[in-house]
Amino acid sequence: MKKFKHVSIAVFLVLAVFAAGCFGGGGDDSERYARGVITESGFESEFLNLRFALPAGFHMLSEEEIQDMVEFAEEVILDNDGRPDILQALTVYEMMAMAPIGAPNVSVIVERLILRTSLENYIESFKAEILSELGDAVEISDENVNVEFAGETYRVVTATLHMFGMEMHQMYLFRQIDNRVVSIIATYTDDTAEEKQAMMDAFSPF
Repeated sequence: MKKFKHVSIAVFLVLAVFAAGCFGGGGDDSERYARGVITESGFESEFLNLRFALPAGFHMLSEEEIQDMVEFAEEVILDNDGRPDILQALTVYEMMAMAPIGAPNVSVIVERLILRTSLENYIESFKAEILSELGDAVEISDENVNVEFAGETYRVVTATLHMFGMEMHQMYLFRQIDNRVVSIIATYTDDTAEEKQAMMDAFSPF
C-alpha cells in the first residue's frame, strides 16, 4: 500500500506541470526571478513572497529527491517519453514536503510561460489536459474560487484521483507573477485531511 501511495503522489505531481505546460505569457522576467531556498527545516522565496516552516514529523525533500520523484512519475504516466525539453526548461519544482507515508504532501511549482494568456485560460487548459490524461479516473471541480493564502490571492481548483485502488484528493492554488504561474499543490487522503491543514498552515508570507 505504501508503494502505491507514492506512485499516486508522483503521478499527481508531474501531471500538475505536464498538463499545464501548453500556455504562457510573453515577456521575460529572468532578472527579477530567483529560485527559492530549500533547507532541512523549510523553504523560503522572496520572489514568491512565501515561507514554509516544516511541521514536526514531515520530511523536506532535497532538489535531488524531487527530481527523482518527477522522473519516476514521467515513466509511469508518459510511457517513458518524458516531457519535451522546452517544458523541462520552463518548469521549476521549488519545493516538496511530505509525511512519512507519502500523504499528505505539498509542492510548489513555478512555470515560465511562453505564450500570452490569462490565468483563467491557463487553469482551463490545465483542467482539460488533466481530464485528457486520466479520463474517468479523475474528478475536477467546475468552479474556481479566489482565496487569501499566505498574504496573497490564489485561485483554487480541487480534484479527486481514483487510481491503484485508492482515492486521493488534491488542492491546487494558482497565482500569476509577471510571466510565471505559481502552483501550490496539496495531496491528501480522507484520513489525512487534518494533517494536510496543519501542513498548509505552515506557510506564511516571506
